[in-house]
Amino acid sequence: MVNPNSTEELLQLAEQGDLEAQYHLGICFSRGRGVEKNLDMAAHWFDAAAKKGHSGAQCSLGVCYLNGQGVKKDENKAVELFRLAAEQGDAHAQYCLGVCCYFGLGVESDESEMRRLFELARSQGHTSAYFALDEYARGVSPYGGKNSADNVVPEISFQDNLAHFQFRPGR
Repeated sequence: MVNPNSTEELLQLAEQGDLEAQYHLGICFSRGRGVEKNLDMAAHWFDAAAKKGHSGAQCSLGVCYLNGQGVKKDENKAVELFRLAAEQGDAHAQYCLGVCCYFGLGVESDESEMRRLFELARSQGHTSAYFALDEYARGVSPYGGKNSADNVVPEISFQDNLAHFQFRPGR
């Protein structure tokens, strides 16, 4: 079993091709946990695990592409990676893809697809999807609305084993 607290062990295992170690090392580099924060290295290790089909790494690499963190910003590539992970049932990837559908990031804006994806994520206990759907059901546009001056677009950061959204005003 991989010990995510030992970066030396993670690096050794990741270099040997261990999928979980590659993903967890990406997390370490994205957060500066046990190593100096380095988004280029985070993207490198997420990419290594994503190519082998790790849904968490695919989602995290999508986060990198969506924000241009460690890679050149590419919303289309982010959506492609979110889709791969979402198709594997990754709740956070379903949520991320839903946000992209809502704002038209890398895809056409599609609120019905956003709702479908948020429902999938919510059914797995994804809290942000739950709250976004609740607001939407009450007639309140999630994130302040796509065209309003007080629009709030998700900005992504990394935390532990899960990329999550932080919110900031504007786009």
